[in-house]
Amino acid sequence: MIYRTELYGIIGAGGFGREVMPVARQMIADTYGSKGHELVFVVENLEKQTVINGHKVVSESYFLSCQADNKYFNIAIADYKTRERIANKMLTSNIKPFTIQALNNVTYDDNTIGEGAILCPFTTVTSNAKIGRFFMLIFILM
Repeated sequence: MIYRTELYGIIGAGGFGREVMPVARQMIADTYGSKGHELVFVVENLEKQTVINGHKVVSESYFLSCQADNKYFNIAIADYKTRERIANKMLTSNIKPFTIQALNNVTYDDNTIGEGAILCPFTTVTSNAKIGRFFMLIFILM
């Protein structure tokens, strides 16, 4: 399929991916408006496309083969080795990482935040923090 738009993929359609999707959707809409982009879930070894919470779920191979003006990805999978493997595959395919940052995330002065970070709602990054690539900052209320 050819997209004449921006194509964003959230890799992982499990619980965390489903939590991250609305944050990414709002962030992208606030930045670019409601047109000109599509946001999909991407799952390795998916046999049949489906829809979750109004978003297409596509296979990794489908996402890699789609033609788009620009393609971006983020990874909503907890295991760091899996994130690293997937990130390397996407970067080798010239797909750009994008950072997901909730509107109510607080980020203080002089931080270095690596590409592809996920900063969930109600989280804080204190001053002078150095955070690596594909880091996930999650607020858990107990």
